[in-house]
Amino acid sequence: MKILSKLMLLACALVLLLQSCKKKKEETAEYSQAIQNIVPDSLIARFQAAGIEINAGMNPPVINGIYLASPMNTLYDNSGTAGATISDYKYQFYDQNNGNLTVKLDYKAMNFSDMASGAGAYLSGANGKFTAFVESAGTSQGISYKVLSVFSGEATAQGLKGFKHAVYVKEKGSDPNNRLSPVGTLRIYKDGNSLAETTATY
Repeated sequence: MKILSKLMLLACALVLLLQSCKKKKEETAEYSQAIQNIVPDSLIARFQAAGIEINAGMNPPVINGIYLASPMNTLYDNSGTAGATISDYKYQFYDQNNGNLTVKLDYKAMNFSDMASGAGAYLSGANGKFTAFVESAGTSQGISYKVLSVFSGEATAQGLKGFKHAVYVKEKGSDPNNRLSPVGTLRIYKDGNSLAETTATY
């Protein structure tokens, strides 16, 4: 009987230990499982090495609002056009949910056709800094593709400080004439004065 009681106590202790370890792991996680599913550590390291900050953490600031990046400059482009000024952009973040770490996003270029609407983003961040990840798939010129877009900065009363926007080509279908950018293409854009300013209209 004493042996049985000791075994029961040991089993209870093991359950408590496992629960404690699980809770500790969740508390120290840098990214949600949704982000880990689409962004491997090697790609995060590649983004950081190329010049965009990836803000880890499970407590991002609220970034709901409309922001003007004027102008957006090409900080990095491994296809060869770094340094170019491309356009003013407007970004609208809304419906942020810090329970499941998601936010919706619209953006548009002001000088040419580049836009997205209702894109679902996964969030990470802490201490006022955030990163939003959007994986999207589509077809262009009859060629399928999958890209990962990343938006990163620091929320302030004036807007998004140090705001950057990266685009990475993850996959594409058959493209014998190289009409689309090759897989592995990475472009990073940054706001010209390092502040995407809060604005009233989209």
